[in-house]
Amino acid sequence: MLHVTSAREEGGGFTSTEVDNETWIINEIYNINVKRSNSFAGCLQPAFHLLDEEKQIIILKYPIQEWQRSLYGNVSSLIVDSMIKLSMGLAVSCFSGRRIPITITGYTEFKRRVIAGDFVVVETAISSVGQNSASAMSFFYDTENGKVAAKANGMFRLA
Repeated sequence: MLHVTSAREEGGGFTSTEVDNETWIINEIYNINVKRSNSFAGCLQPAFHLLDEEKQIIILKYPIQEWQRSLYGNVSSLIVDSMIKLSMGLAVSCFSGRRIPITITGYTEFKRRVIAGDFVVVETAISSVGQNSASAMSFFYDTENGKVAAKANGMFRLA
């Protein structure tokens, strides 16, 4: 259990309350989808799927919406990258004691076209968390074929 002492954006999140990581991440996703539904992150509509404390892994699901598709029917690479970056930010914040991650570098490698059915899955693992920085790695799965469609690495400064 972590003691959360910082208020999150616009009064959202837990303040001075003892909560576990799973409760925290579910609350953050609720804030994104409900309290900030008009934001770009809110339009992506992340959903909690799994949190593994020991391995420091978070798995989120994202519904595929028609506006996210390109003229050719695949999911836009900008959308794929945004889902990955949102997942990384949430994971880094979760496993760094709820500190705010500021992107230093981020690299996404697209392996194949994302056709996707109803949803996609992003699995994010924390590679390291230090005093002032953290790094993470994500895998973006196209649930239509179960294959990794993109993978990413990111380095974050912790505020």
